Amino acid sequence: MADVPTSFRTDWERLWALAERTAASMPPGVPFEGGTAAAFGFASLFLDSPYEPGFVSDYPNGVQNGFRFASTGGDGTHFCALFGDTGTRVVLSVPLADKPHYVVGESLAEFLALGCMTGYVLDELGYDDGRAGMIDALENTRAYDDPDRGLLLRILTEEFQLRPWTGVRDRLDALSAQYDADIEWTPCD
Repeated sequence: MADVPTSFRTDWERLWALAERTAASMPPGVPFEGGTAAAFGFASLFLDSPYEPGFVSDYPNGVQNGFRFASTGGDGTHFCALFGDTGTRVVLSVPLADKPHYVVGESLAEFLALGCMTGYVLDELGYDDGRAGMIDALENTRAYDDPDRGLLLRILTEEFQLRPWTGVRDRLDALSAQYDADIEWTPCD
């Protein structure tokens, strides 16, 4: 994995190892059954293996200068790692959205912190009519709405010592201003 910066690689491998432990500890029949890749699936974080990186999005409007490391499990929405001179960026890719790419962190840990209370169905950030409601949920959710999802999010939060973002709108705007030009993609006709 020479093409993956060490800091991102380390955190991705750590996340994968946590998923392995989580999947192995769950009893059969729980909603997030399905092996390592699906261990955090009920929180809408389906992982790609860090030991087989390199998937470039083949979705309409897909990011061309990064690779997918996770998906939400629905409608082609996925998360890409983008690397450049200024470091790692995590990009939410919602292929058919009004704004199909949203930078949602400068590191894997910062991205994980964004969804540590709500989970990772962040699709609405890409839609003009849903963005404000999604940001409101990310800023104001302080209790888990589902016990199974809450269990998974607590596991992630404890392992990575996550804290929910404050000032979500301002941080997303700053990330967008700083990094949107770095995302290479071909608009869908």
